[in-house]
Amino acid sequence: MKKSEIKLHPALLLFVLTIVIMVISSVGSILNLETAYYNVNPVSGELETQIVTINNLFNRTGIQYLVSNMLPNFINFAPLGTLILGLMGVGVAYHSGFLNSFFKIVVKDKPKKLFTFLVVLLGVVSSMFFEVGYVILIPIAAILFMNLGRHPSSGVCAAFAGISFGYGANIVVNGLDNTLITYTQNATKILDQSYVVSLSGNIIFMIVATVLIAYLGMIVTEKYVVSKLGRYTISEEDGLDLTVEPTKREKKGVIIAVLATALLSIIIIYCIIPGLPFSGLFLNLKENTYVAQLFGNGSFFNKGAVLIFAALLAFAGFIYGIRVKTIKSSKDLMDGANYYLKSFSSLIVLIFFAAQFCLIFKETNIGAFIVASLAEILSSIKLDRSFDNIWLSNIGNYLKLSELRELVDHMDKYLNRDGDMLMAYLYETIETSRYHDGDCEIYDLERTYEALKGYDFKMKSFVGVDGIKFGGNIKDSVLVYKKK
Repeated sequence: MKKSEIKLHPALLLFVLTIVIMVISSVGSILNLETAYYNVNPVSGELETQIVTINNLFNRTGIQYLVSNMLPNFINFAPLGTLILGLMGVGVAYHSGFLNSFFKIVVKDKPKKLFTFLVVLLGVVSSMFFEVGYVILIPIAAILFMNLGRHPSSGVCAAFAGISFGYGANIVVNGLDNTLITYTQNATKILDQSYVVSLSGNIIFMIVATVLIAYLGMIVTEKYVVSKLGRYTISEEDGLDLTVEPTKREKKGVIIAVLATALLSIIIIYCIIPGLPFSGLFLNLKENTYVAQLFGNGSFFNKGAVLIFAALLAFAGFIYGIRVKTIKSSKDLMDGANYYLKSFSSLIVLIFFAAQFCLIFKETNIGAFIVASLAEILSSIKLDRSFDNIWLSNIGNYLKLSELRELVDHMDKYLNRDGDMLMAYLYETIETSRYHDGDCEIYDLERTYEALKGYDFKMKSFVGVDGIKFGGNIKDSVLVYKKK
C-alpha cells in the first residue's frame, strides 16, 4: 500500500513554524535559559556584557499580544507594500510591450553569458537599495531571460543570487557601510580611542569582490541552473514571439521611452545632489556626510527608492505605449498596473502568515539568543595548535603594561618550544633608552622589562625601512622573546 505524503502549503507551514517558535519560547522561559554577549560602549569604548533571555509568548500575555498585534503587523509588514508597488511598475512596462521590445533590441547578436553576468552584477549593486532588487530586478531578470529563449526562473535565480549572496559588496560606498562603520568605530576604541575608521577604507576590496561574485554567479547559473531548467515554452499569455523582430514603430517607441526616462532620471539625480539651486530634495540634509544624507534612515531617497524605480519603469512603459498605441486609454494603463496583481491573492495569504512568523520570532528573542549562544561557544573554544612564531606587531602601543603582560601570558601557551614571540617596532630606540617621541608605556624600557619579568625578552635592532629610505643610522628595534 502506498503511503500518502503530507504536503503543507507554504502559508500553513509558516503557521506551524509560528506555533513551534511559541512552544520553544515557553520551554526556554521555563528553563530560564540565558546567555550573554559583549557590546562596545560607544562613549567609553569599554566592553559591556549584555544578558539575553528568551521571552515566553506561549502564555496568557503572549497570546494577548499576538491577537492584538496580528492585524497591525500585517498592514505594516514592509514587503507587502513594496512588492505591490514594484509589481505595478513592472506590470505597466511589460504589459505595454516596452520591456519585450527593449530586450529584443538589446540582446540581439550578443552572448547570453554577458546578460547572466550583468543580471548577477546588478543584483549585487542593487543590494544598496535593499528591497528594490527583490521587487524590481527579479521580475525584470525573468523577462530578460524569457527574451533570451531561456527559462524565466533562471533569471530569477541569477538576480536572487546577486542580491542575496552579494549583499554587502558594492562598487560604491552605500548605506550599509554607513551603518556598519558605527560598529567598526566602536570596536576600534577597545585598542585606540583616537583611531578613526575611513568610510571608504575597504572600497577597493568591495569592488573586486563585486566583480568576482558576479563572475562566479554567472558560472553557477550557466553551468547548473540554465542547463537544469532547460528551454522555456512561451505561452500565449506571455504575449511574446521571439521569431518576430520589433517593427520600426516599436524601435522608435523604445528610443523615445528610453530618452524620456533618461531625462526624468537626470531630474531625480539633480534632486540627490547637494549644494545646487533647488537641489537636495530627496536628501536628509541634517546628516553630516553625503552617504548618510543619501542612504541614511532619514533619507527621502532611501525611503522612496522602490517608488522611484517603479515610477521610472511605469513612465517608460507609458511613453512607449502611447507611441506604439498599446496604451490608448486609462483602462489600458490600469490593466498594465494590475497585470501581475491578478494572481496576487494567494501571495497575500502567504505574506500574512510570514508577517506573523517574523513578529513572533523577533518578540521571543530566540534569534538573538541563538546568535549570542554561538558566539559564546566560539569564544570558549581553545586553540589546540601551537606556533613557531607569534608576531604581536604594534599592539603594545595600544595597551597598558599590565594588559600587555596578560596578553603575553595568554599567548605563551600557544608558542612551540624554541619559538619566538616578537612585539612592536620601537623606532630609533636603543637598549636602556626611552623612545623620544612617544608617550606609550611600552617605550619606557625599564618599566616594560619589569612588567614582563619572568620572560626572557631582548631588544633586537636593525636597519629598517626608514634607514634604507633615508640612509643614516635610523634603526628599528623589536622586543623578542624566545621560549626555552
